[in-house]
Amino acid sequence: TEYLASPAPAGNRVYAAAAFTSVFDSTGMLYCLDAATGRRIWQFPLARQPFSSPAVAGGRVFVGEGLHTDEDCHLYCLEATTG
Repeated sequence: TEYLASPAPAGNRVYAAAAFTSVFDSTGMLYCLDAATGRRIWQFPLARQPFSSPAVAGGRVFVGEGLHTDEDCHLYCLEATTG
């Protein structure tokens, strides 16, 4: 597991995007953590590894995946409280 971007703190939560790489595949996961305890509140799988920090605005979390050389990447918009 690699964290290639800074986490995004927002209130009592921290949003962190993790990358999982192997020779054959690269995927990721967006985690929502309790800022005081580090306990995982929810997680959301990403089809590609993330290289940018999540952004939090208006009760939503935005995170993108992939590099400029990757195809079929997405920008996700998730409810900050539930993922």
